[in-house]
Amino acid sequence: HGSDQALNSLRSQMLILLEEHRGVVLFATNLVTNFDKAFQSRMLKSIKFDLPNEEARAMIIKGKIPPRLPVENPYSENQPFSDDVYLEASKLIEGFSGREIRNAVLDLLLRKAEPDGDVIFSEEDLLEAFRKKKEEKERLENERKVIKKKKIRSKMMEECESEKVKEELKAESKGEEAESKSETSEIVNNDES
Repeated sequence: HGSDQALNSLRSQMLILLEEHRGVVLFATNLVTNFDKAFQSRMLKSIKFDLPNEEARAMIIKGKIPPRLPVENPYSENQPFSDDVYLEASKLIEGFSGREIRNAVLDLLLRKAEPDGDVIFSEEDLLEAFRKKKEEKERLENERKVIKKKKIRSKMMEECESEKVKEELKAESKGEEAESKSETSEIVNNDES
């Protein structure tokens, strides 16, 4: 719970700074659902940017591949692969952001990097890099879902336990009240006799 306190403290400081700032502040997130309501109430305008569609992803891939990348059969002098290859790669990574596409391209380049510099890339290298990145993303998303389910289950168990404890305390309290009334009744009856 120390991390919760740190987060709350950070939020408070951020809100104070927002209130005092005289200018424009831009926030960007791909976790809109996690955005704090206090922040949202201080925003005048919110703009949603959707993830890139198939054609946009192809353009991003094309822009991230170095124009003079050494390729087995280059499409042209300044374009290693054809537009069809970029489109095919784009289809493999539906739901990817521009950053995820950049990271996939960087992974491809780093994986094939060799000290002697004698590296030749192929269309299949490009496609395989995106397949692997898609698998990695799906695996991470599945792991997150499992972790989230565990947290929810744990919280529910805590609530169930606390409900059980509350019910037990109520029962004990009612039992004590009944005993107290019984004792009071006995005292009153004894006094009357």
